[in-house]
Amino acid sequence: MQDSLRLINFFRRLFLLSFLINWQFLRDVLYNFFKENKVDFALLHCVSMYPTPEEHMQLHKISVMKRRYPDISIGFSTHAPSDNLSAIQLAHALGARLFERHVAIPDEQLEENLLFYKIRTYTMTPEQAVKWLASYKEAVAMCGSLNADSVLPEEKEIQTLKTMMRGVYARSNLKKGELIKREDVYFAIPLSEGQMSSGEWQEGFVANQTYVPDQAILNNTGTKGK
Repeated sequence: MQDSLRLINFFRRLFLLSFLINWQFLRDVLYNFFKENKVDFALLHCVSMYPTPEEHMQLHKISVMKRRYPDISIGFSTHAPSDNLSAIQLAHALGARLFERHVAIPDEQLEENLLFYKIRTYTMTPEQAVKWLASYKEAVAMCGSLNADSVLPEEKEIQTLKTMMRGVYARSNLKKGELIKREDVYFAIPLSEGQMSSGEWQEGFVANQTYVPDQAILNNTGTKGK
């Protein structure tokens, strides 16, 4: 293991692929060894099928590794079919942050080689790789940020919800100082600036001004009457 350690330290970071690795061996031997020797390493989920059928990708293992090893980077090394664009999106959503796959430049001299044909089933062309990276960026945008503020609604969302809120409108003529009853008003979209919303309405408010039918009831309407 010491010889391995010297080789490992030659690189800035070691990337471990998880195919054919027993979980207990990974946890009790490799993980602990690298941690004890302060090796900067990452763990990538990988399935050794070429290409890997969708039903055998086992992407759930990414979330398992995230839970088991929260202090290291988790990634996804894929042998998915060359035209597959969804696996990287699901992998990112499950927590993978490092990605690797085969990319090959087409070579006319190799087109008739059966081995090359087999390789092409899980190896992307540069054009396919561009689409693959674009699908990754879409996943990043859809998943959003992981910072603490991400749990709060965005201002745009708040403003959109306001456009769907109902305002309180006068159903009939109301005099200043008059007790407003439920049958005197109705709720409708839109909710105008400064208008009382349907959620703020309570039975028995006192009109602080005169209202005509279909006029918006202001949210500074007087306190409730007795």
